[in-house]
Order: sequence, then structure tokens, then C-alpha cells
Amino acid sequence: MTASPHRAGAGLRVVLGALLLLTPALTALAGKPAPIPAEVTAALQDAPADRAAAIAALEAAMAGASGAERTWLLLQLGEQRRLTGDTAGALEAFDSVVDSDEPSLAEPARVGRWLVLAETGASAPEVVAGLTDAADRNLPRSQQADREAWLALQTAGTPEADKHARKALGLSEEAPDQHARIEARLLVLDVGGDPLDAARDALARGDRDAARRLSSRALNGATSDDVRTRAQRLLHAADGAEVKGRIGVLLPLTGRFGAVGTQVRDALDLGWKAAGRTDALVYVDTQGDPTTAVRGLEELVDKHGVIGVIGPLLSPETDAVVHAADDLGVPLLVMSQALSDPTPYPWVFQTWVTPAAQVEALVRHAVDVDHWTRFVVLAPDNDYGRLAADTFTASVQAHGGTIVLADTYAPDATDFRPVAQRIARRPGTDKPPVVDYDAIFLPDSARRVSLVAAGLAFEEIPVGTFKPHDDGPVKLLGLSGWDNHELLAGGGSYTQGGLFTDVFVPPPETNYRWYVQPGWQEFVDGFRAATSRTPTPVEALAADTARIAARALAGSPTHRDAYREALLAASVTVSPTGATAFDPQTRTLRRRIRVLSVRKDGFEPVDGD
Repeated sequence: MTASPHRAGAGLRVVLGALLLLTPALTALAGKPAPIPAEVTAALQDAPADRAAAIAALEAAMAGASGAERTWLLLQLGEQRRLTGDTAGALEAFDSVVDSDEPSLAEPARVGRWLVLAETGASAPEVVAGLTDAADRNLPRSQQADREAWLALQTAGTPEADKHARKALGLSEEAPDQHARIEARLLVLDVGGDPLDAARDALARGDRDAARRLSSRALNGATSDDVRTRAQRLLHAADGAEVKGRIGVLLPLTGRFGAVGTQVRDALDLGWKAAGRTDALVYVDTQGDPTTAVRGLEELVDKHGVIGVIGPLLSPETDAVVHAADDLGVPLLVMSQALSDPTPYPWVFQTWVTPAAQVEALVRHAVDVDHWTRFVVLAPDNDYGRLAADTFTASVQAHGGTIVLADTYAPDATDFRPVAQRIARRPGTDKPPVVDYDAIFLPDSARRVSLVAAGLAFEEIPVGTFKPHDDGPVKLLGLSGWDNHELLAGGGSYTQGGLFTDVFVPPPETNYRWYVQPGWQEFVDGFRAATSRTPTPVEALAADTARIAARALAGSPTHRDAYREALLAASVTVSPTGATAFDPQTRTLRRRIRVLSVRKDGFEPVDGD
């Protein structure tokens, strides 16, 4: 079998992992690191692609080896022979290690021996007990994978079988020959976990035949509309276009949000070209409708054979598209704050800045730097306001602070005096308001923040630099919705000194000052030249999304699983929003979220360089 560059690189990580696992034991025995021949190291690095060469290198190295070094080489030789199906040769090597004077290497040798015997159908009590009780932490990844497959067979018909099968497939994913063998065995014996998950993974690897078989099996046994829909979707994809190195985009290009979608398209194209791409992104119009968005995703996969997808942009579309992309095994770069946590969806990446990330940066600065500990929460009574308020409350409490008071107002309100009166808590009409807090969290747009701030000032709450009595001052806090220069004129003294978070500050239309970070000016100038418009934070985020998507194509991945790995490895150095790379655990695009202060003449960072 010939491995792709992606698989060969992945195999390198597997083998190096085994080297790191086994070498310390050898070092402890020998008293110093054993000299592993360079030829052996090189052969083991390429073992998943050419196990015969690895075996030859190990056999040659053994001719001049002795002691612990020879025992280690024997163990490696036994494992490579086992993986090629050389039963007699593997047993001979493993038995020699078990009988040697190197007890710390005996455990993986025993497990290797039990796996060989299990492969031949042996069911001796010591084999069953050994494989059941073996500790994974002492085993190479290849042994862990085959052990989990064996356990899946042993527990067939129980929920445990699915767990073991999933682990076996996951552990062997980076060794194509072993993965294919395990997958075939679990499929034949009808214990491979969820066949839809297996079909998705097969399709992502480019194994369309396996995807068809597994999807058909799931469809024939479907007991719910959800399973039936997922199976049909995978069957269509398996019969659809071959995967090409193209990226699809889901945007609302017509309808109510068509103007916004068109502006984001301009930004994506700019970021795509800035990354050196000369081909075109493949756009599909979602019309702002979740059902249409899912159909658009399926069209990009079935008709265009895209290797990855950017989108969606709108919150109502996000959940449906995320689930569909994860079902299909298509890397999806989401541009919506509605996805707060991509970790449950292995094929989904978050490129936007979530409220949770902004809140954490804001609270950390307010508590740890400004030493504010008592807060009021005042939010619009809508989904965004409630999410921001709940997230802020949890973060404040986690940082040891206190929420003194929490209140809401109608998102379409025009008179904010009633809610301001509730915040004021005056003990009498001739008394000043009760101000027993340091700041008020106000997650809304710049225009509405100005109106709310005026309402608070009307009740003599000392917000900003407004000081009607001895209490205060009280600072206002917000999120990226504040990032508009309307706040400077509309909020006046009431919002001055307030803090908010964002990753991109748009240039002003007047002579206000603004913050310039690396990559900022280049993007602004290029965007203005291309569109004759001033970019917004949304457009800056979109440009960075296109940059990272393009960067991951640099190695020309041929299948979607390879593109997923490339996304995890990709990084950018020039970014108007400070993007760098995806966090490998959360699959969220890393950025430095800035804390900015509202000044008379602009927004200034207060969180260092």
C-alpha cells in the first residue's frame, strides 16, 4: 500500500510516539540512552508506508547490538512482523523479549504475543485475561488499536462494543494498513460502532466503496427519520463528485441579509487572494434559510466535490449546517457566534469570536487589573443578551467577584428611564441612587448603549466621567457591539472610560484616533482599494477566515481528513484581527482579544502592547 504524504506524516507521529514510549525503559536498564542506529530511526519513521524496509533495517541493526539495545530492537521487530501478518516471526521475537533480562519491556512483548495468538483464533484463558487486563499506558499505539478491536469483538452486542470499536478505529487512523484491516474486520463481524460514523470517516479518507457499504447498511437498518436522512446524505456524497482542492462558501447572497452576505463575500475574496490563491471560492446562496443552507452544503459536496466549506454566517442557519457537515465529514469553518463550542463536532472549526471568549477577556482585565469586584448586569431581553449576561455572571463568580444586581430591558425599548430607576434603587426621591458596585455590564450595540447610558445618567448614576454626587465613578463594560465610532458622539461623557472587547477596530470616518495593529493597515488599504468601502469587524474576521482556509491548502491535501489535519497545522502571520492558528483541542481560531477603552477621540487598548 502506498501512503499519501499526509498519512506518511501521520505515521511518523505514531512511530515517534512509540519511540518515546519505549526508549525511557531502555534508558533505565542501560543506565544511559542506547545508540539507536540512524537507519533504524529512519525506517521506523516510514514504517506505516513500508514495513518491509523497517523490518530489514531492524534485522540488520541487530547483528551488532547487544543487551538492552538488542532487546528493544527485538521488540520493535516483533511488532512490525505482527503488523505484516508474520505470525511465526512475531512470536519468536516477542518470546525472546519476554525471556530476556529486561522486565520493563516484557509487558508490550506479552501483549504483542497475546495479539498474535488471538489473531490465530486462540482463546486460552491467559490470552483472554492478558488482553482484557493490559494497561494501555505501557503499549505502543498500534497494540492499543488492535487490543481495542479485539475487545469490541469480545463485547459484541453490548454498548461497550461501540466504545471499543470507536477507539480502535481512532487509534489506528494514522496507520492506513492497520486501520483498513481493523475497519474491515469490524464491518464483517457487524461490530464497528455506529455505521454512519464509520461511513463518514471512510468518505473523508476517500474510500467511497466503504462509505457506500456502510451507508447502505445503516439505511437498511434505519429505525428513525434522522438515521435515514443521514444515511441518504452520505450515499449521495459517496456517489457524487470526486474531492477537489476547492473551498465552498455558504452565504446569504439574496433576501433580507443579502447585502451583508455580499459584503462578507468581498472580504473573503480579498483574504483568499492575499493568501496567494488564484482559483475562486465556490459560493452557494443560503437565502438566510436553514433548510436552504443544508441543501447548499450538500450541493457543494455532491456536485462540486469541495474539500472544505466556509460558513454559515447567520445564527439560525448554524446548528443545522454544523450537524450536516459533521455527518458528512466535511471540514466546516463556521463564521457565526451561535456556535459556542465546536468540540462535540470533530469536523467543525470556529473562526469567529464568541461572546464567551470576549467576556472572559473583559472580566479578567476588570478583576485582575482594575481590581473591580462588584458588578451590575444590564442586558437586552433577547437570546444574545441572555447569553452574554449568563456568561458574564459565571465568569465574574469564577474570578471571585459578585453580581450586585441583574436586570433586563426590552430589545426594542426607546425609553430607558424605568430600568434606570430600578438600577438606581433610590431610598427617596430626594436621595442619591445606591451605588454599591464598580461597573455595569451592558452588552448591546453602540447606538443603544448610548441611549441606556443617558437613561442611567438621568437617574444620577455616575457613569463615565459624569459625576452628579460623591459616589462613583461607575464604568460601563461591553463587548464587540460597542465597536462603532457612533459611541463616541452618542455616548459623550457617559461612556468615556468604559471598556469593551474586540479583535479589530474599524478606521474612523472622521478625525477620531484609532488603534492600528500589525496587518491592520494593509488590510484596510486593500479593502478600500478593492471595494471603495471601509471594512467592518465582520469583514476583517471573514478575510482572516479565508486566509487560514487557503493556508491549509498549501500542501495540496487530496481528501477531507487530510484537509482537516492541515487546518489544525495551519498558521498565519499577517492578520488584521490577530489570528494565528487553530487550538488543536477546541478547534477555535486563536486570537488575542483586546480590551479597549473609550476616550474622547477614539478607542485605545489598555491591555498592553
